[in-house]
Amino acid sequence: MQGRKSTNVHFKAVLNRLMTIRKIDNVMLSKAIQVTPTAVGNYRAGRVPRSEELFRLAIFFGVTMEELLTGTAGKKKEDSPWKNRALSAEKTLASVKADLSAVLKKI
Repeated sequence: MQGRKSTNVHFKAVLNRLMTIRKIDNVMLSKAIQVTPTAVGNYRAGRVPRSEELFRLAIFFGVTMEELLTGTAGKKKEDSPWKNRALSAEKTLASVKADLSAVLKKI
């Protein structure tokens, strides 16, 4: 079974933007991710690379594969109630430490 070549408008825009920001051409990127310059040209035209190349692109640019494909970072999970309680406790502890330090200085 032959694989179908898919295209992705978001991927095309994200890749081109990242390459422009970093001032990287097709040859430079192809060497970095171990593909041909023609493959990079195809990616820049919107062809989505295989997962191995997509992973290498993500590593090279310091983004996630999801960011490359969708143009957005992953959705953040809602903070758990335990995290909020821990943060509140840390603030309270810092306040108590400051108060205790002030009291000890008076002694």
